[in-house]
Amino acid sequence: MKKLKGVIISVLISIFIINIVEVRPKAEDEGYYIKNMQVDVEVNDKRQFFITETIDVYFNEDRHGIKRDITTSSGTEECSISDISVIGAPYESTKESGNVSLKIGDEDETIDGDKRYIIKYTLNYYDDEEVDGDYIYLNLLPTWDTRVESFRSNITYPKGGKLENITLTDGEYGSKENKLSKYTVKDNEIIIESTKEIKENNGITINARLEEGTFKNVKERKYPFNINNEIVNIKITKEKEYLVEREFEIKVTSQNYDFGSNEIKLWDDNKYNKISELSCDNSQFKVSEKYSSIYVPKEVGVYKVKVSYKVRPRLADDIYLGLKSDNYEGKVDNLIVNVESEVPIENALVNFLDRGIGSNKDRYTLARENNKVTFNNTNTIHPREKVFISIDCDNSLFTREMDKSEIKTIILSFIVVIISGILFLVFKEKRRYELELEFYPPDGMNSAELAYAYKNSCTPKDITSLIYLWASEGHLEINFDENNEFKLIKISELDSEHKKYEHTLFKGLFKKSNEVTEAKLRNGELENKISSAINSVQSVFKGKRKKLTDAKSRKISVLLLFISFIPMVLFYISAKYTSNLTNGDVIGLSLISAGIISIVYIIIYALNVNNLNRIVTNKAKLGFFIALFIYLLSAFIIVLIFKIGSYAITDIVVAICIFSIIIMAGLLPKRSEYGRKILEKILGFRKFLETAEKERLEALLEENPNYFYNILPYAQVLNITDKWADKFEGIEVDKSPYYTGYTDLNSYSMLRIISTNMNSVSDTVGSHNTSSSDGGFSGGGFSGGGTGGGSGSSW
Repeated sequence: MKKLKGVIISVLISIFIINIVEVRPKAEDEGYYIKNMQVDVEVNDKRQFFITETIDVYFNEDRHGIKRDITTSSGTEECSISDISVIGAPYESTKESGNVSLKIGDEDETIDGDKRYIIKYTLNYYDDEEVDGDYIYLNLLPTWDTRVESFRSNITYPKGGKLENITLTDGEYGSKENKLSKYTVKDNEIIIESTKEIKENNGITINARLEEGTFKNVKERKYPFNINNEIVNIKITKEKEYLVEREFEIKVTSQNYDFGSNEIKLWDDNKYNKISELSCDNSQFKVSEKYSSIYVPKEVGVYKVKVSYKVRPRLADDIYLGLKSDNYEGKVDNLIVNVESEVPIENALVNFLDRGIGSNKDRYTLARENNKVTFNNTNTIHPREKVFISIDCDNSLFTREMDKSEIKTIILSFIVVIISGILFLVFKEKRRYELELEFYPPDGMNSAELAYAYKNSCTPKDITSLIYLWASEGHLEINFDENNEFKLIKISELDSEHKKYEHTLFKGLFKKSNEVTEAKLRNGELENKISSAINSVQSVFKGKRKKLTDAKSRKISVLLLFISFIPMVLFYISAKYTSNLTNGDVIGLSLISAGIISIVYIIIYALNVNNLNRIVTNKAKLGFFIALFIYLLSAFIIVLIFKIGSYAITDIVVAICIFSIIIMAGLLPKRSEYGRKILEKILGFRKFLETAEKERLEALLEENPNYFYNILPYAQVLNITDKWADKFEGIEVDKSPYYTGYTDLNSYSMLRIISTNMNSVSDTVGSHNTSSSDGGFSGGGFSGGGTGGGSGSSW
């Protein structure tokens, strides 16, 4: 399931990118810091490192002690740890994932101020198996999560040993720079000192090469088997298939497989390519075409075996020939690889991922002549080292018939899209809205409820529009001073015609006093009541008679969502036959993809339901592009990076078909009969507010002098406040006694200021409430590259 884990990790990465989460190293723990750390290392001729760490800590805050993680396994080599002791506090020791963790301190006691800890332990290494020298590759300064003011290390190696080269690196993990420390050499001692204060998450690593034979009594690691000779012949056909023959001479040295399995991976591609027609001429070897492996016998002796198989990569992929994986538990002394191609070879490169202990070593030779490439190693290839060859050819010269499973996937995907299209056309909204100009909002509907009926959502700003509705009815006064600061003044209680949630919100507004200033409103006291009011507005439209969306269209929408899974499942089943995916991989990838598809569907569904008024806002456009970005990024990660599918056209067709169905599913929900009728009235009302003529407005004002003020809250939730105010230019409107503080202004100027200041009131009252219902939904080494060191923290 290695590949499936990789997919999961990548999907998580895409989610982080979409949410713009920036991953940073852990910030400095300011509760303590390291005043000084001294690391003394004594190395004997058995390659045992006797280490003493003296750590002077200053605790700014009460802490129990410190933690130390000591690395005993890296990409370079492994070691064992023994003789652990701590002076200065009790400790607990645990081993996990190549680390030894020390928790130092007493959980019943805390420390404040200076504290010294002395940690002693021994690292026991095998022979480094490097022919050009003996190596000390050690992380000296662990990556503490706080600053280190001063650091020093003394390393002594066996007398008579000749120091040939030192590489000192420091900084964050992976750094090859040396800016924080320096070294000096005296006799058989290497002295490392910090040159400045070292920030959190920075370490120091030394890679020192001594004369070969310095560690003359080091224990030699015994591997369960050794590949004495291996010859690999690879023919690349015009169909871009690799016909591989491999001959091994293997010496089994031990029946004890303490160091791992007896597996030899025949193709290191992480399941990307399909391996077939695997045969083996030695019955003593077990063969697994499923895992592209053979298994070495456990009986001691020398074995010869010849295996052949065919590798079928995706046609669009580059040519990578995986020759040795890093899971071998045996060494390879001699490896010869001959590659011949029926398509001209333009270039060839070797990727030799070595352990990184030694530097400047020639590990192989590579020769290219016409359409042939020959590789040969020059020294032993160790466990954990990987070798593969990259071949450049003109990809257009390869031709291949498409696999039948992929053809079926494409055809069935198109059929599923057609069926989905028919369902969409049958159940989608076909009728146009018939609008008649409305001079007033729908009967019995306040501004917050009109907002929900209009856009299928209600925000805190929609709720606060009720303040202007109550002012127009004479229940409160809105007063602005010369600094444009406002206050609300209670005049009377709401009458029985107002909804229960209006009474609750109104009482909450004037809970402590009959006057509320802008400053007091900014403390968020109304947050819970506004949230409750939003839920109450939604509940108005929960009954069967007042539901805004059509139930049947919602059900068909969900059905289309599940139908969109069909091309995806077909795609992964097809990929199982064109690559090395297991049944578990197919199930896992299907579940992950179904989750991504569902997320995209929810976004599109929510955008549609919230825009059933057929007014496409910038927010809706942005939401659509976010959904598209999530889908394309996820498809890129799963399909391209993990190379699922043999032909790129299959990937593209399936991706387009799935997204087409998702769009149809998300856009299918339509308004109920009640929802249509109420929206027609609202749209007719909105159209009047935008197009009203002067004569009609004057007539309405004559009927109701407060007409402008009564309609203003509705104009706000319809986002046409300014347009509504502009309609009254040149029209005399009586000054309302409930909007005070506007002096020396003509009628139109006063109306413009009132409409503009609505945003100030709404922003202030609703600013602390963000909830709303929007519809539901290797060279010289590098810092940290060795063993030892590890990390440190407090607790």
